Amino acid sequence: MSAPRMTLVRGLMAGLLTACAVAQTGSAALRAQLDRAVADPRCDADAQCRSVAMGHRACGGPESYGVYSLKVHNEAEVLRLAQQYRETRRAENQASGRVSTCVALPDPGARCEAVTQRCVLGTRPAQ
Repeated sequence: MSAPRMTLVRGLMAGLLTACAVAQTGSAALRAQLDRAVADPRCDADAQCRSVAMGHRACGGPESYGVYSLKVHNEAEVLRLAQQYRETRRAENQASGRVSTCVALPDPGARCEAVTQRCVLGTRPAQ
């Protein structure tokens, strides 16, 4: 390969790697914001706990679920950040051609764990 062509290829590769790093930084920063927004989900009752879909699988649907508390968190802010994170991850997946499992990840719901008084994922265990 000629020197000018090799320089062009190196430049294109560097640009591609930079774009990937920026995309990862964008979603990583949003995920960090979302994690801070749902930190310390204190509760007194199940009705205060909510689950939220996080991220986006390449095949569709969320990557995971998080939990937050209506007692201590701003629900509108949590949902806004979750939507931004989902859209960013969707764009990253489309741009990269990434593939993932196509198994649906059902919403586990959320409940208040009486002992710790913290919201946790999952429904109340059978008595």
